[in-house]
Amino acid sequence: MTLEEKLINFKTCAIKDANMQSDSIISNHQENIKNKLEEYELKSKEEYNNKLQIQSSIIISKNNQDISKDSLVIKQKIENKRMELVDKLFYDLEKKIRDYKKTKDYNILLEKQICAAKEYSEDANIIIYIDESDIKLLDDLKNKTNVEIEVSNSDMIGGIKAVMKEKNILLDYSCANKLRDEKNN
Repeated sequence: MTLEEKLINFKTCAIKDANMQSDSIISNHQENIKNKLEEYELKSKEEYNNKLQIQSSIIISKNNQDISKDSLVIKQKIENKRMELVDKLFYDLEKKIRDYKKTKDYNILLEKQICAAKEYSEDANIIIYIDESDIKLLDDLKNKTNVEIEVSNSDMIGGIKAVMKEKNILLDYSCANKLRDEKNN
């Protein structure tokens, strides 16, 4: 082998070795870039998912607040409508009671209430109060029941109240009291 052949062989080996080292360096560098890219993608996905979860939580929380507010408004409207209907119902009931007071059955009812109160009193001193609108029935009720009857200064709508001062007892058979009790239930 001549010197020139040796030089060509040396040059070929050196280039081959340099190419191998270059390929190795490039391969390592590409592998390093690939790993860093994967890390960056993974980190980006985690950040995206975290931001997405935070934003989703914020949106869900806001929606829940809106739903809660709307629910309260709806409940208030329902309660207002219920109260309106209850008031109308009791207004109609009072009207029907006032119409009923014009019947003979109402007179019989008062007599029964007075007799029940008189029986309950067991001969104790009893005062019966009737509604001011029932004043026209006063004399007839006194004659039929033999009880002291007075006109109440409060609106009872109808019915009677019986007071036994000795026993400290009030029997309230007034329509106003019964309506108030029902309305509170």
